Amino acid sequence: MKKSDRKNKKKASSGGELNAQGADNFKQPVPAADNPEDLTSHLTELRSRIINCLIFFCIVLAAALYFSDVIMAFFGERVSSVLKGEKLVFISPAEAFFVSIQMSLYSALIISAPYILYQFWAFVYIALDEKEKKNFRSILIFSTLCFYAGCAFAVFVAIPVGIGFLIGYSGAIFKPMISVSAYFDFLVYTSLTFGIVFELPLLMVFLSLVGAVAPKMYSTGRKYAILIIFIIAGIFSPPDVISQFIVAIPMLFLYETGIIVIKLSGIKA
Repeated sequence: MKKSDRKNKKKASSGGELNAQGADNFKQPVPAADNPEDLTSHLTELRSRIINCLIFFCIVLAAALYFSDVIMAFFGERVSSVLKGEKLVFISPAEAFFVSIQMSLYSALIISAPYILYQFWAFVYIALDEKEKKNFRSILIFSTLCFYAGCAFAVFVAIPVGIGFLIGYSGAIFKPMISVSAYFDFLVYTSLTFGIVFELPLLMVFLSLVGAVAPKMYSTGRKYAILIIFIIAGIFSPPDVISQFIVAIPMLFLYETGIIVIKLSGIKA
């Protein structure tokens, strides 16, 4: 056999092997990320979880609307002692009705929040590794508890103190007549604000994780943090020592909680 024939035969055989390998590679299954069926299943699961959230929210909202009088009375009692027996007023025929619906929606959203967050967590749970699952679960539980603690503090402490100061500021000149709409707008805004403020420990942990603030700085700079906290409390609280402490003490507690959480998490500089 000639050399040229041998070369041609080798090329043909090598080409056949490459074609066979290419065919085998072509026959390999498509990765899960690029599989249309897998994408469809994820979208189906997402849709079912959204529907579950809507159904749960509607059920809670229906219950909140049914007990709207109880909800209005509960939140109204927080200001009754400050008004010294005076009741909230409404200046338009439909004001009390629409405020009742607004507070029912607000209550249903607050009550449904943990279930909605759980559905979100369950959807992304599969895509996380073990460490991420543990961290995500801890963050979810911790942030929810902090938010509820902030809302409770606002309703039971901050709002009565704030309204008492604002009413007493001009009580000798004007007669306070707080409308239902104005009071509940103030209540919703203040409770949501304190709910966000109570996420301070979580913010401290995040800043330490990304390296923006060294964990040791929270402990070494504690005296400066206390000074800043009391300055902020003095600005946003009535001008008396008791009210200032009422606002400053929870912030100090949150600051110390953040330091403890950082130490327990083992975050290092």
